[in-house]
Amino acid sequence: MVLQEEQQLETGLSIIRRALLVEDNVACERVMSCYVSDLGYQVDCAGNATTAIQKISSKIYELIVLDLRLPDRYGTDVLQAVRQSARNLDTILLIWSAHLNKKDHEEYLARGADSILPKPCTAAYLKKVIKKCSETPKYQRKFRWTEAPPL
Repeated sequence: MVLQEEQQLETGLSIIRRALLVEDNVACERVMSCYVSDLGYQVDCAGNATTAIQKISSKIYELIVLDLRLPDRYGTDVLQAVRQSARNLDTILLIWSAHLNKKDHEEYLARGADSILPKPCTAAYLKKVIKKCSETPKYQRKFRWTEAPPL
């Protein structure tokens, strides 16, 4: 992300960074959508897993923020779709949930999440987590998930 910002300053061109927010609670969606767009992302929203999986198969995203408890399917279906998608295999994926313990954190990181966000979280914390995740080059994230065991 820092490299993209430097390239933008050098060339004067605007780089469009896309994010997908998967959240069924309208209030939570509004808050996180504002946080993410304030960080310079164009935000697409999906209120259920089916819509999220459709979007993942048709667009490339630099960031995905994923709630786990969705009305039609569990968020792990979306997580699996992301990590099996040629378009989004190296995308930063953040799980955003209020209902996870330490064991859950470890499980979702092993399944393909790059980090876990507590719900609620602050904009500053979100920015810090994205920055930390961005330090891992895309090719390393891509390699990590092509070698991961199936869910």
